[in-house]
Amino acid sequence: MKCSHCKGTGEVDKPELSTIKSILVQLNEVAGTHYQSKTAATQKVIAARLNDGFTAEDFATVIQTKCEQWLRDPTMRKYIRPITLFGPKFEGYLNEVVKAPKQKVKFVY
Repeated sequence: MKCSHCKGTGEVDKPELSTIKSILVQLNEVAGTHYQSKTAATQKVIAARLNDGFTAEDFATVIQTKCEQWLRDPTMRKYIRPITLFGPKFEGYLNEVVKAPKQKVKFVY
C-alpha cells in the first residue's frame, strides 16, 4: 500500500511541503524553537493531520494554545515539539476549552 502523503515516492508533494514549512515557521516563532521542514518524521506527522482534513489555521490554534499553556512550565515546555503537538492528540488539543482571561469588573453605582 502506498503512503497517501508521499504517494509511494518517499517525498511530500511540494504544495503540502510549503504548508508544512509555514506551520513550522509559526511554531518556531511562537515557541522559540528551530524545527526544520526537511525532517521526515516532522513532515510525516504534519502531513498526516493535513490528510485528516485539518487546516493551517487549526495548526495555528494548537500552537498558540499549547504555547500559552506550556511555555512557562519547565516540565511541559519540552513537549512543545511537532511529534507531540501534531500527533494523535491533535484534535483534542484543537478542541480544548481555553479559559478566557479574567477581566476586572467595574461596578458603577
